[in-house]
Amino acid sequence: MKKVVSTMLRHGVAPSLLVVASVAGATELRVTGKIVPDACLPVFSDAGVVDYGPISSERGAAKILSKKIFSLSVSCALPSRLALRLIDNRESAPIPQMQTVAMRNRSKKHLFGLGAESGQNAGAYIVSFEPAHPKATPPAMLESATGINATQWMLSSDNAIRKNVLYAWDAEHKIHPGGTLTFEVKLSIQAVIDSADNTQEKEDASLNGSATFELLYL
Repeated sequence: MKKVVSTMLRHGVAPSLLVVASVAGATELRVTGKIVPDACLPVFSDAGVVDYGPISSERGAAKILSKKIFSLSVSCALPSRLALRLIDNRESAPIPQMQTVAMRNRSKKHLFGLGAESGQNAGAYIVSFEPAHPKATPPAMLESATGINATQWMLSSDNAIRKNVLYAWDAEHKIHPGGTLTFEVKLSIQAVIDSADNTQEKEDASLNGSATFELLYL
């Protein structure tokens, strides 16, 4: 309820009005948001699905499947310094014989799991960067020498992607990632499935590989 009180200044001639209001209630106004870099959009060919279809397993030996090629393109609103990382969502202990066939001079960090409906891997796969077109001058491929901190970079000597490692590109060959608006890279999947003797499923077994692709702002 409002009260209006009038009074006269002792030495003045103008009246003064004082408005007094009681508070009936209060609430909070919040202003929120998040400042982020200009968005960069990653897109895989075929929606990021590599399908081998029906595969016949063999007894006595692991089986190497044909290599599949797919592409990754990234477009940014403004030049951005980026890195990518692959995280295996199906990681578990590989079967020794299959691991020997799949690795071929690779380490366990190169092997991504192909699912395990019975608690055992059905196989594994290796993801690799494919060489650029011969007529093009490719940027240098870098990998972080300081882990996720990415404060130091070095030239990558291996096209096969290792789990949880940051990779970037350097168009000016200064061993430091530069800003980019767009880039496209060809990737390949080389898969191997375990021998039928080691597979616990007696019926059809599905390959169920899954990896999370992270695009990181540097």
